[in-house]
Amino acid sequence: MDVGDTPCGLSSGGLLSVPSGCDTRLERAAARAAETNNLTPLLKEELRLQILTKRHAKGKTEIDIDFKTEPRSYKLRPDEIEKKRRRREQNRVAAQKCRQKKKICQTYLFLEYQRQQQRNKELEEQVRQLRFEKSELEAFVQDHFASGACALANLEADMGFNGCSLSDFGFLEDVLNLPED
Repeated sequence: MDVGDTPCGLSSGGLLSVPSGCDTRLERAAARAAETNNLTPLLKEELRLQILTKRHAKGKTEIDIDFKTEPRSYKLRPDEIEKKRRRREQNRVAAQKCRQKKKICQTYLFLEYQRQQQRNKELEEQVRQLRFEKSELEAFVQDHFASGACALANLEADMGFNGCSLSDFGFLEDVLNLPED
């Protein structure tokens, strides 16, 4: 039997007439195909018949499938009902604990974020104050050198170091322990 031929001699080459004595399902499929102008119902039935022919040739019985019957529903036994109830209760408790833990974690993270923001503001203020203090001390040392009251400045003048600036004396920064910008 060729792939395109049906057991009733109908080919899928466009013929919609079914020889008499063929399966009624095949006749209905041909009628549907003619009505809808679609060969799908006919092809499905043809494929079903090919499968049946092969099963019969191998000595197997026809597969009887009824898709119109409702699935069976079984009543649960009391122990199964109790087991289901217990499982639901455990799941509810676990979900509640999970939500509570998540909420605590979010609260902790938010508080830690606020604490770090506050610490950052405090450190920025401290840096601002230290920079201001550094500039005041630098101005004070410059004024002290310029006034001539400094023994070091007098020593410079005696030795011919006129025109030196504070940055020429790096040891003062070590003594004052000032960070450079």
